[in-house]
Amino acid sequence: VRIVTAQYRTTAGVGGTDPGTQPPAQRPALYSMTTSLTEIAAWGGARVSNGVSGSWTPAVNPVGDLVDGVTRLEPVVNINIDQYSSSDMSQLLAYCGYVNSDAFTFSNLSVGVHCCMLQSISTTAVVEQFGDTTFRGFKVTFGFAVRAHWTITREGFQAIGWDMAVPQTGFNIYNSGTDRDDVDKKALALQHRNGKVSVFGANNAVVLADGLVNTRTRAMVTVPATEDGGYVQRPAAQPVALNDDGTPRNADNFSLAQKVLINRICIQPETAFGNNFSNFGIRWFA
Repeated sequence: VRIVTAQYRTTAGVGGTDPGTQPPAQRPALYSMTTSLTEIAAWGGARVSNGVSGSWTPAVNPVGDLVDGVTRLEPVVNINIDQYSSSDMSQLLAYCGYVNSDAFTFSNLSVGVHCCMLQSISTTAVVEQFGDTTFRGFKVTFGFAVRAHWTITREGFQAIGWDMAVPQTGFNIYNSGTDRDDVDKKALALQHRNGKVSVFGANNAVVLADGLVNTRTRAMVTVPATEDGGYVQRPAAQPVALNDDGTPRNADNFSLAQKVLINRICIQPETAFGNNFSNFGIRWFA
């Protein structure tokens, strides 16, 4: 007759550390990562012509109008971290939905600003015998989601993560800037005479409509006049690109780096996560 006693333990961890040789309150966290795809608005995309990729640009048609409803698939890395805790860590529940305010690293993964979100915290009561001590606590599971979301903004091509890429456009404009090259003169509310826009001199200079100088008004578009040449204006049926001061942006000015300015807007609250999520009290391998 043989009496056999078998002892089971976890496999060795990073750096040769075996979590099973440490008490639960000191044991490093365990983690898993999965990747999935999500659909996002494609405000920036690589223009392809004859199989050759070009520069990254907002999704626009040949005349520079923004194209609505264009989406693309973006990878999301889901990180689940389990660790023992003597408390249920309910004090951290208020941080669900927060994004990282500073760049940090997790294992070998570099995470840019606002690219990681704490999405969930769940707790389960556990009882574990370790040596002569009984540990009564909780297994706490953190759920993080990392999304790079690369797009072009006014600062250039960058990973904006969980931020929104918002085109700087609108139906209304600030009626000013007839002397500026970055302003689309024909989108301004202009003076009309005899049923068409008044132009003066050899340069066909235009004048703002009476009573609408330096005011907020509806953006305009031009259409041919019914007779004697020239053109008239009608209210724009779609948003127009805007400069920072609200004047209509001149998409035909090739000296401008971007026809449509794309703003990066943070819509989630932020906090510092710390390398390897240390600011959430997660224990990592030494």
